[in-house]
Amino acid sequence: MHTSEMFRLVAIWVFRHSIKRDSVDFIPKIGITGKSIFFLGATGYVGGTVLTKLLALPTPPSKVTCLVRSPDKAKLFDQLTLPSGTTLTVLFGSLQDLDKLIAGAEEADVVINAASADDLDAVKALMQGMKNRKDETGHRSVFIETSGTGLFIDDARGEWATDLIYTDLHPTPKTRDSPALLSMEDVPPNAPHREVDAAINEGDARGDFKSFIIVPPTIWGAGQGEIYDKGISNSFSQQMPRLIKISLDRGAAAVVGKGANIWGHVNVGDLGDLFAIIYQRALQTASEGTKSAAIGHGKSGFYLSISGEYTSLAAAQAIGQAMVENKLGDSAQPTRLSEEEVQKYYGNSPYTGSNSRGRGDRSKSIGWRPKLADERDFLRGVREETVRVRKVFDGVYVPKKRS
Repeated sequence: MHTSEMFRLVAIWVFRHSIKRDSVDFIPKIGITGKSIFFLGATGYVGGTVLTKLLALPTPPSKVTCLVRSPDKAKLFDQLTLPSGTTLTVLFGSLQDLDKLIAGAEEADVVINAASADDLDAVKALMQGMKNRKDETGHRSVFIETSGTGLFIDDARGEWATDLIYTDLHPTPKTRDSPALLSMEDVPPNAPHREVDAAINEGDARGDFKSFIIVPPTIWGAGQGEIYDKGISNSFSQQMPRLIKISLDRGAAAVVGKGANIWGHVNVGDLGDLFAIIYQRALQTASEGTKSAAIGHGKSGFYLSISGEYTSLAAAQAIGQAMVENKLGDSAQPTRLSEEEVQKYYGNSPYTGSNSRGRGDRSKSIGWRPKLADERDFLRGVREETVRVRKVFDGVYVPKKRS
């Protein structure tokens, strides 16, 4: 027996014996019609919403295996209400447990990574598992990866708005009335997340699996549903809560530079809807009819989940307004972060004051219709989030530096 084959068999044994028998929440009462999923990131902000949306589908997955690091969180999964015919198991482990990632991917029809957009080793392990499954069964797994519009950032530092806009579908040249739309192929190779996305596309091109990469911008809104109510998943995003915490800590709404930079936004519920659409459509084939034909994958499988745009200044003004209304500050007018404050709160993060613009044309072409797309929806969400952050974190909080 070859060494690689021995390693594969050992990995499968580890996977199967790592799943606790008492982690199965529900024993199916009817025939299984759904697919099996290996899910990474279910305890996270995005992952909790995605899992909730998938379990609510008319044909939910028949089996979900969630990779979970925390024993305390793992116990809470037993309390989830599952659809009839669906089982949920917990696999204890982290993204560093590569053998478990390989074996988990071998066992699943669909692999969903909502845990990290930048862990190349973990993604390579998942890819190896899916390749092994393809070699053994002849069937290509579906791989749904979470990337981000950090792919598009520049070095504006809040001083200007860019007219560089990327599209996930058809690039177009600049005209008198509109800027050019750049292709995903134009994203620089050294951009954040790009190395992982490129590796995934290579695996798809080899025929090892079918990849679908979802690219969210700033995500906003509280995570909702049983998985959040029971404390399983984190209900806070990153970008806006971070800016809110900074503003509360310094006693005034904060802005980097002029706040002229532009980002896209998406409500977490709308983002979850896109995951659910792609999950369903990725499992369909062209033979099922024109309306439900197979959707693009690999290099044609980037899906931007951008529903609208905002400027950093507008977001900071919304925070300032909420601070004044709730007696958390004296002025609604944002003040510019000093160089010392930028270093204190953001360290060397390349995202600080950057632009990141795109259009989700491909996403909308497959039926995605975000419900909360207007900038007013986003700014209302920022004001509500300011109150929630203050309540949960009790105001005094200094974010850790990013390197």
